[in-house]
Amino acid sequence: MKAEDEDSLIKQFEKETEKHAIWRGKITKGYEQWKKKKERKTIPKTPVQLTFDTSLLNEIQSNIQNIISRLNNFEYRLKNLENTLSPTKNTDLIEDISQDQFFRFLKVSYNSIEKKFGDFIPISTLTERIKEYLPWPNEKIHSELYKLFTDYKIDLQPGKEFEGEPLRQDGKIFVWFKFKNQI
Repeated sequence: MKAEDEDSLIKQFEKETEKHAIWRGKITKGYEQWKKKKERKTIPKTPVQLTFDTSLLNEIQSNIQNIISRLNNFEYRLKNLENTLSPTKNTDLIEDISQDQFFRFLKVSYNSIEKKFGDFIPISTLTERIKEYLPWPNEKIHSELYKLFTDYKIDLQPGKEFEGEPLRQDGKIFVWFKFKNQI
């Protein structure tokens, strides 16, 4: 650096900071630090050119589109499968269904209720949940439950009545429901 440039920098430092650049014949640390900062700011920055392989980008984009397409197809297939397997809520009166169909409604209803006492649930709660799928009176639902009980497919237990209507059949009162073999 030329002496003239150094003199102009010293004057600029003293003007900007109102401090001395030279003290007792030596350059001060404050001036040296200021000068370094000034030099860093004046260094021209070269722009960085990023180059991309367009074929690689196109391949990545194509792969992403394929993944999205497959996910959409998977979601569509899953919704179709759910619609065919799960019972739909029906507002029309369903008179006669098979015991297997009732059993399917029973499983869906049972699985949607919080379990108590070793996977037992209150029959009254189960009856109300089944009514969301089958608009049957309580007596018909209880009759179907009792048939499954006599066929040893479900477990019904007596207990203290706490809410709703218990299942009453053949002089017996049942309050709790559970599947014999867990689903």
